[in-house]
Amino acid sequence: AWNRFFYRNPKGSIDADRQWKLQNELVERNPIYKMVDFSGGGSLLEEYKEKAKDEPDDEKINRIKEYFETKIKPEYLLGGCEVITEKVYQDWHNRQSHRNKLYLEAKEKDTDIEITHYEADKLSIASLATVIKPFNEHMVAWKLDKRGAVGETPMHLLFLNNTENHTNIARVLLEQCPELAKDIYEGEYYYGESCLHLAIIQQNVVGVKILLNTNNVNVHERARGKFFLPVDIKRGDVKLRKHKYEGFAYYGEYPLSFAASVGNHEIYDLLIDHGSDPTLTDRFGNNVLHMTVIHNQPGMYYYVLKHSKRSPDPNAKNKENLTPLALASFLGKQHMFEKILEISAKQYWSYNTVTCSVYPLRSLDSIGENGETDWDSALMKTIRGTKDNHLDMISNNVVHRLLNEKWEKFGRNKFYRLLAAFLLHILFLTIAVYLRPNLASDLRHGSSSGDIARYVFESLVIFISLFVLYFAVKEVYLEHISGYLTNIATIPSRLIYTIGCLLILLCIPMRFTELYAVEDWLLVFAVPGIWSYLLFFLRNSSLTGPFITMIYKMLATDMARFGVIYIIILTTSSVAFFYQFTGQNVFAFLTESGTFMTLIQMSFGEFSYDDVLNGKYQAISIILFIIFMLLVHVLLLSMLIAMMTRTYEKIYKKAEKVWRKQWASMVIIMERSHRNDEKLKFQEQYMVNFSAERVTSQGEAGAARSSSNLKDRALMVVQNQVTSESQRKHAVQASWK
Repeated sequence: AWNRFFYRNPKGSIDADRQWKLQNELVERNPIYKMVDFSGGGSLLEEYKEKAKDEPDDEKINRIKEYFETKIKPEYLLGGCEVITEKVYQDWHNRQSHRNKLYLEAKEKDTDIEITHYEADKLSIASLATVIKPFNEHMVAWKLDKRGAVGETPMHLLFLNNTENHTNIARVLLEQCPELAKDIYEGEYYYGESCLHLAIIQQNVVGVKILLNTNNVNVHERARGKFFLPVDIKRGDVKLRKHKYEGFAYYGEYPLSFAASVGNHEIYDLLIDHGSDPTLTDRFGNNVLHMTVIHNQPGMYYYVLKHSKRSPDPNAKNKENLTPLALASFLGKQHMFEKILEISAKQYWSYNTVTCSVYPLRSLDSIGENGETDWDSALMKTIRGTKDNHLDMISNNVVHRLLNEKWEKFGRNKFYRLLAAFLLHILFLTIAVYLRPNLASDLRHGSSSGDIARYVFESLVIFISLFVLYFAVKEVYLEHISGYLTNIATIPSRLIYTIGCLLILLCIPMRFTELYAVEDWLLVFAVPGIWSYLLFFLRNSSLTGPFITMIYKMLATDMARFGVIYIIILTTSSVAFFYQFTGQNVFAFLTESGTFMTLIQMSFGEFSYDDVLNGKYQAISIILFIIFMLLVHVLLLSMLIAMMTRTYEKIYKKAEKVWRKQWASMVIIMERSHRNDEKLKFQEQYMVNFSAERVTSQGEAGAARSSSNLKDRALMVVQNQVTSESQRKHAVQASWK
């Protein structure tokens, strides 16, 4: 925890630079790197080079075969394949790690010692279990103790270099010993990576064919080393932190996922033909469709989904409960999101550039199958997203139509009902406050016509406040505390309004116990709190919505940063000024609280210079005054204005988009305040049956409008395309020709 606090690598992690440095340091010592090095050379390449002009290829191949038989096979191969058990692997891992550690220590000390010593208790393998567990027994052909620094063989280096000569050498070696294709990286950092993975990531189609033709390749081998984890994973464990899936080499572990990630159709077909299963998922639950989303491969997504032999379920969810559509929405990949929507749509008719299509609501709508709020739906991820692309996604035709339908079916009526009730609430509250008597005793015992009117309005205010708290408790019951807190985080004025209503109700026992001062305190905070809820309704207007958003943004960021520094300087300065003016009988600095308030006034330019001159030590008082004014009045206030200006300019450029997002959030919040059965009824008002064969202006023909199965529910959208369907077909035909 201490290391993580200072952004260091957690205990048990492996540093990538350390691994690459280790490989390069051992180039001169390890014979593996003398066969094939990282710069494209090595003894194997020397043997394959032409020894004479116009030398036949057969002679080069024969030299490689002889090299294999005389130098590789006797010393480095097992004479077949052996099964590596967990005990054998752990012992090798400890021994290899210990040797590497001793070598690096000797290198740093600039000593030249022979590294043969090994003590089994020198190195713990706790970190090994976090990445490689569960360990799977596997076959190897190359001896473990004759490998590179990270557990690789020359075969891996041949495919890593990825030239024609390297591929040809690999072909010859595999002809001599096909079992070499079974070997994987055994080191913790690259564990599980096979030659097939390397050929795929290099998009070496010839190399992939060579490996598959050996029939010794595991097409379901998983590259599970730490190198293949996303960068937002804690090094040292495999727990997903905040699932951004970003990393140097996160390609989904399986060879098929690697092919989908790089978007290579030919390699994908080869793997499918050799039995690869596209439904398999990695440790995070992502299948090949999820990987196409993560790597932004819309063409590959369509190819995988429409594959003639086998395709995964487009509604399959990963361990974060996200379908590919919801994942594209969560990551803010707008092009992928729109592509997936179009692929899932079913077109009913088109008229020139006008088309009528239906889009499945499964994984898209915020209303789940049983009416519960689907927090992992594409709509929810889009509205709650923080990227600029999320603002553009809300303006998507399908998303905008879905939100408009919700607004028309139930959102508009509820919004105006809430507004009417709120206006009555603040009207009654304002009248009741203005009718309050001057004498505290008249609050309970007044008998004039004004007092009677005040009693009536106070009763109405209490009645509405009770209803507000009742609906707040109901919302907590329906959405649970987590859902309610999410709503509050979206609309902070709603929380203030609820607290204001609670304070109003607390005034009742204060009055009957004659604690009138306490009642005044509660009322002073309750009135502005209740009035602040007006900001919620003003957010619905395009005129005031962006401005209110700016206020929230500035309060949450600029004012928060300013407030922390301001309070620190104010507190320390208060101590110094109070001590300087103690016993001087200066009214502004008589008490601690008075000194604090005086400095607040001074920070905004309101001060009396004569008071400053009356300190114990006039020179010190002047110095304190100058330092305080420079820090607070000149520096901090100027920085605050600059920060707020930047926030204003940043939001102003996308004011309309921000307003749309606020409006969408409001619609969803009003939706979540209903019971599940009510939400299902609302959904039935704007859905159509996806399985209907045709749709008329009156709805589906020959099919019931409602459907109990979410996968049959869809949204009808009539939109104007850039080109007509016939124009698109002609363009495709021309491109194909």
